[in-house]
Amino acid sequence: MRLNYKNIFRGIAVFGALLCLTFESQGAARVVGPAKITRLLTTDNINFGNCMALLDGTGQAALQAISGCNDQFVSFGCAAADEIGLSRSEAQAHWAAAQLAFVTGGRVRLVIQDNLRYGQNPGYCVVTEIQNLPN
Repeated sequence: MRLNYKNIFRGIAVFGALLCLTFESQGAARVVGPAKITRLLTTDNINFGNCMALLDGTGQAALQAISGCNDQFVSFGCAAADEIGLSRSEAQAHWAAAQLAFVTGGRVRLVIQDNLRYGQNPGYCVVTEIQNLPN
């Protein structure tokens, strides 16, 4: 059986193009931190995603560099995680990690997708990953 390399390369090119389009539509991942969480906020207001954290000066400076983000608070999307592409269990796990950092005074590193926001411009950027760092 003879392989048709032209069709194989064409298939790889199409797959690569689709893969690039998928990643482009998800927005860029931005890392914020290390930062401390100085305040936690829970609310029934869906514009904030129901659970938010206020970051210290280092975290706020990093948020200012992300266009369209509120420069103080980040949302964890506890209320409507499905709408932003996170499962409810992921959002709750991120929120639990934020609570742990707040209670222990520890630092965190956050990953934020620059196209996920709650509220109007500037919106509240949504945490898609959180890592508790050692003190």
